[in-house]
Amino acid sequence: VRAGETRLRSAIEAAEALGLGQEDLVHESREVLQRLARRVVLIDELESIARRSLSAALQSRQLQALQHALKAAKDASLAEEDEEVQAVNTALQEEERKAKARERLTEAAELRDKDLLSAAVQEGRNAGLQEEAEEVGFRTALRFLAEEERKTAARARMQEAVSRAEARNINELVAVLEEGIAAGLLDEELEDTKAALR
Repeated sequence: VRAGETRLRSAIEAAEALGLGQEDLVHESREVLQRLARRVVLIDELESIARRSLSAALQSRQLQALQHALKAAKDASLAEEDEEVQAVNTALQEEERKAKARERLTEAAELRDKDLLSAAVQEGRNAGLQEEAEEVGFRTALRFLAEEERKTAARARMQEAVSRAEARNINELVAVLEEGIAAGLLDEELEDTKAALR
């Protein structure tokens, strides 16, 4: 708007220098003021649209909506320090962390690697996924992690029982073999314990 005022003053000075009359100056001034008024209305509309977009994006917390709202805010020349703009920026960062954590959880669940699962679950917790009931991938990864930890524990107990097989504690060998079967260990992982029972 200030730039418009400066141009208006410059136009008036230029018109006077050219010898245009008062009536011409008034007419020209009115046209410039009308253009300025239309721009102000457009700027206000852009800001209003941007603010509605920011508000809707905060409620949905969808990545695309958050990104679109920030672009609308920038297009409307809202300051980065604006409270709503900052809130949407924060929400975008949080949702991007969650999206990255979901990807890691999916990858780790596909591989069923205990260490990857553990790291992905921790990343998911740090991103706030455990608080969201709809996070199926997070719950799946937790279940897979528990299964893999159970398998690891069963392997360790079977190995320990087999290494003490000289004592021939049949009850212990049977118990760890059943534990390994219940944990879902593969037949080749159970073979040493079965052999110790023979």
